[in-house]
Amino acid sequence: MTLAQVITQVGKQFVDTLGVTAEVLPNDMWTIHSYAGDYNPMHDHGANTFVGLSSIVYLKVPDAISEKEDIESGSTPKLIHSSGACDGFTQFIWGTHGVSDLSLLRAPTQQFIKPEVGKLMVFPNWLLHSVQPFFGEGERRTLSCNMDIIVAASDN
Repeated sequence: MTLAQVITQVGKQFVDTLGVTAEVLPNDMWTIHSYAGDYNPMHDHGANTFVGLSSIVYLKVPDAISEKEDIESGSTPKLIHSSGACDGFTQFIWGTHGVSDLSLLRAPTQQFIKPEVGKLMVFPNWLLHSVQPFFGEGERRTLSCNMDIIVAASDN
């Protein structure tokens, strides 16, 4: 099985959990090679179909990132005093975030993901994401894939 087939199979499982009958097809794959100081600004992805998926696979992670502590799922790192706590991490953003969110009982609307070699993430292509810069020796390498979703006629 090729890597593209594995990624689209995971994409198909994601769509299936939503109760949608659809075909998931890869339409684009590329690698991103980042070095000290590089970053990827907030963006989303496209598809050739009305709805699509995107994915990230971490292929190489430098020590400057892998030695950082993981951020608890659902929490937001304390980014006070330029701590560098999430340098090199991927940030997913689906709403606004403010310092008063916890006291107002607002659920988190962003998540930082620590890169780990082999970790695969599949997500709706509309989900905004970015990559924070890191500082240190080595390369941060990822493979991204966009997928088209062709929904069965009965589910339209």
